[in-house]
Amino acid sequence: MKIRRLLTSAAGSLALAAGLLGAGTGTASAETHQWTSVLQPILVDPYGNEPRPNLCLGVLNGSTDNGAPVIIWECNGNYDQKWSYFTREDGSHMLKNYKSGKCLDIPEYNFNAGTRLVQWDCNGGTNQTWYFSSDTYFKNPASGMVLDDPGGSRTWGTQAIIWPQNGGNNQYWQTYRF
Repeated sequence: MKIRRLLTSAAGSLALAAGLLGAGTGTASAETHQWTSVLQPILVDPYGNEPRPNLCLGVLNGSTDNGAPVIIWECNGNYDQKWSYFTREDGSHMLKNYKSGKCLDIPEYNFNAGTRLVQWDCNGGTNQTWYFSSDTYFKNPASGMVLDDPGGSRTWGTQAIIWPQNGGNNQYWQTYRF
């Protein structure tokens, strides 16, 4: 029951976020800045306890380099754990790291399950395009896969991947504005 409440709450938060992302002029240029938030995986331990709220999506060592791994790490308030959402003309979004100014990227358009995510200069490619679903998934339309915390890892430094949507808790994400 705890997980259902949490997912309902998270879905509501994401629906609100999607509403905010959809707000605007209607004739956006290539990208329109919407808002900045923190992404947290919704992880539940095997005993059904509430998720650990101290895990965030960030960039390894706060790097600003192209190709730097995007990882799960203890939430620490650093700017490498903050992401800006940009709405594109087609309604999709890019996720830009607040510190580096680089986008969440599927390297070299490798759309195979298990591909590890990095940050890269924003280029508008399909490997940097994400849709936010109403059930808190971040889906890349070109691959058909979602942002995934592999195996629901609680190990700091685990690199985020893309994986087929399977309903696992490790594919649910919550966002909150800072």
